[in-house]
Amino acid sequence: MADLTPMMRQYLEIKEQNKDSILFFRLGDFYEMFNEDAKLAARELDLVLTTRDRGKSAEEQTPMCGIPYHSSDGYIARLIAKGYKVAICEQTEDPALAKGLVKRDIIRVVTPGTVIDSACLDDRRGNFLCGVFLDEQNAGVAFCDMSTGHTHVTAFSGADRAEHLCNELARFTPAEAVLSAGAYADEELKVLLADRLSCRVERGGVLRSRKSLAVAGRELPASALTEMDMENLSRAREYGVTALMQPFVRGADDLRTVRAALRETGAEELKIFAKIENMTGLHRLDEILPLADVVVIARGDLGNAMPLWELPRAQTLIASKCRAAKRPFMVSTQMLHSMHHAAVPTRAEVADVYQAARSGADYLLLTGETAVGEYPVEAMTYFAKIAANGWADAE
Repeated sequence: MADLTPMMRQYLEIKEQNKDSILFFRLGDFYEMFNEDAKLAARELDLVLTTRDRGKSAEEQTPMCGIPYHSSDGYIARLIAKGYKVAICEQTEDPALAKGLVKRDIIRVVTPGTVIDSACLDDRRGNFLCGVFLDEQNAGVAFCDMSTGHTHVTAFSGADRAEHLCNELARFTPAEAVLSAGAYADEELKVLLADRLSCRVERGGVLRSRKSLAVAGRELPASALTEMDMENLSRAREYGVTALMQPFVRGADDLRTVRAALRETGAEELKIFAKIENMTGLHRLDEILPLADVVVIARGDLGNAMPLWELPRAQTLIASKCRAAKRPFMVSTQMLHSMHHAAVPTRAEVADVYQAARSGADYLLLTGETAVGEYPVEAMTYFAKIAANGWADAE
């Protein structure tokens, strides 16, 4: 990517987070599409395929096509009707006021089952998104028309469960289906949905309770503290709490809010461990550093917020800035992940822990390995010995 323009680097980074979507990338008064998205859109929308690289050979040219932003609804409707998924990337600052590259971000993702714009809907039929479950004993399906709020849920069991499920799907003809692992493994079911019902098929998963939610390329709005957090802080001194972990820190304002709450509850002596686990926090690290007692490189959610191969670079950047600011920092998440179920860590995990300690980390944290793992004592033994070597060899 060395010879790419800053704008194309930005485009490719956003596209990486939206691989399964046609990316409408705002440039001035147009939405532009590049590379394979451009070829697909040109074919499906009867657009002229062109390039900006006229001085290069055909192999080096970047295909592109575009549409006026003010008439995008009709083009989106045509793509959705054909079963495609469209991600809309807008300029999030005034180009006239931007210093350097204009900031851009995904503002919405339109899919066949989640579309609510009237221009993209057929008044003669419902537009159902459905979730499908199938295993060796049971089957179930839930339908929802996002544009009307109409819902329907049903379940089946027994030898003919799959047949009943297919009949129900044919009755509602969903526009988009999210399938459980068992349903996704059923080839006949996928053929029915994709080929006979012209339904977009997505592979889903199980969303369990007490789990955080991350949306690739997006930051979800949330307050720094909840009512329950305030209740817990009011009892912190009573239980001898000495520090708190503040999750998803987005900037200095979050930490100021926490500091004010600590003063209000009489717990101002508590240290704040600021968890860097989203892109906003990473980009605003310089303003977070003076207000945090300890910075936590929380690799779990931070890894969800970026392409995974970029995570080591982000970890190195945070560590470097903490050392320069003489701010203590911690590295956490999946340090010895295999030891949930194994008595010995992998070689890669040993190297990871050693390098984290050697990079100057003041704290290293095990989580699931000791909380729910099968070998908590062994995990801590390995952890302590590896970290000791890393700290002894610290740069």
